[in-house]
Amino acid sequence: MTREISREQFPIRERAGAARPLVSVTLASSESGVRHLTVKNFVLVDSEALPEIFIKVLEAKRLMHSGKCKTIQESAAAVGISRTAFYKYKDSVFEFYEGKGKKSVTIGLDLEDTPGLLSQVLNVIANRGANILTINQTIPVNRYAFVTLTMEVLVESAIVDDLGKIPGVSNLRILALNSNN
Repeated sequence: MTREISREQFPIRERAGAARPLVSVTLASSESGVRHLTVKNFVLVDSEALPEIFIKVLEAKRLMHSGKCKTIQESAAAVGISRTAFYKYKDSVFEFYEGKGKKSVTIGLDLEDTPGLLSQVLNVIANRGANILTINQTIPVNRYAFVTLTMEVLVESAIVDDLGKIPGVSNLRILALNSNN
């Protein structure tokens, strides 16, 4: 469970003239019911100002995540660092992802059981520059399959309008909308 608290509830000492760090506060309960408070300070730094080891750890993490490397040893060797260096920094170095202005939208639609129809839907979404996060489809019953799509978009209404114009798409509706601002 993550809970937001104010600076008054939990004051953080700052050095004079220092930039205010991004603060993450996590309140967790153990099996014995004891609550532990974890505070982490984050700063955003241009990657060109970082020591090379941090960049290499990020590259090794990308290789592991993409599946190009199967083991930590393999990914560390591929970027030219030791496993020890990887383990030392892996939980402290993260990529920054800025989703500003984008929304996560989940839509539901019925698709007629026609070859290529789902492909048409996906092409419309791709042509609008949306990033598909999940796709779920039921088995067609009475010639229709229910599909839910979650995607990251800048403007959801244009995609919904375009999808509604495809022959074989019916009962199109927005199921959820989350802003990432």
